[in-house]
Amino acid sequence: MNVYIFNPENDLALGIDCLNYTPSPHAAALHRDGELFPAWWASEEDYIVAPHADDADRRWLRDNYGLVTADGFNPDECTPQPWGWSRNAAYLLRHAGVGDKCLPAEEQLTLYRRLSHRRTASALLDLIGYSGEMPVVTSDVEDAMAAISRLGSGFVKSPWSGSGRGVFNSAGLAQAPLRRRIEGIIHRQGNVIIEKPLAKILDFAVLYSAGEEGVRFHGLSVFEAEARGMYAGNLAAPQAYLRERITTLAGDDALDCTVTQVAAGLNELLAGRYYGPLGVDMMVCTADDGTPAIMPCIEINLRRTMGFVAMDVAARLGIEEPRRLTWHRGPLPAGAVALLRPGKEFTPVLL
Repeated sequence: MNVYIFNPENDLALGIDCLNYTPSPHAAALHRDGELFPAWWASEEDYIVAPHADDADRRWLRDNYGLVTADGFNPDECTPQPWGWSRNAAYLLRHAGVGDKCLPAEEQLTLYRRLSHRRTASALLDLIGYSGEMPVVTSDVEDAMAAISRLGSGFVKSPWSGSGRGVFNSAGLAQAPLRRRIEGIIHRQGNVIIEKPLAKILDFAVLYSAGEEGVRFHGLSVFEAEARGMYAGNLAAPQAYLRERITTLAGDDALDCTVTQVAAGLNELLAGRYYGPLGVDMMVCTADDGTPAIMPCIEINLRRTMGFVAMDVAARLGIEEPRRLTWHRGPLPAGAVALLRPGKEFTPVLL
């Protein structure tokens, strides 16, 4: 049986790289309020680590959506399935009762962290022969400043970060505060990544599953991000609709070729090293000649993503017309469909 834990703070925990990571109040609240979120992709035989959820929360899921999960598990015969892996994820699962024999060894967790570094995205772009401006990965503040100067402006990214956190645009920042922020990232995480801003038309992701037989295509995801890069929501819709959203802009051949090339590159990078869900964030953007083109790898998320959740929710509910899946803070707006029992600080909803 699977043992699920919802740890959306994992990208940040990878950056800190400690066992007993203390997330920010915002991240801690999202973890606590979303503990039962895995019910949407778990089976009735699976167990969810949810120490703050009560019987009313579980009854609500059962009565409204027929979602039921197991009451217990065998600590020595289970498959742990966190949102994402890190030393902290293993610590949380061990604390929940999962036996050490079922958890990755320390060296495997170290490998997961290394593969989750943004340099893996650069390696993938290189493998598939990307001809555009490559990200600059450096541990030298002068190199970073020079790259930004050459580009005119740039997105500055921490090596371990996700969903828009740890990312900012250098545009409008004076040299002194920009330098300080870059120095801080290098001091905390050892490197910084500088990327050329793109003329975005559409954010999307390709979802894959990495297993014993290699990396396989799982589905498509169309999502929204704020101007500064923060995640804002996913479209929960039939896969055919999501595909049409992408191919109307970029073309069928371009999408199919990208999906295949990226899968081949991921197989080379991850075969025998990572098993589980992963998403590759991409973008339809305006190329230098004014035509739409696919940027095949903005970042790689070696974890479950909200794109997977949107697929699961759309399938379970039989969604035919697109809805927006997002996390809402506070009282729910009119027309919102709650996916977990309302009344907490954060609620996943369909709008």
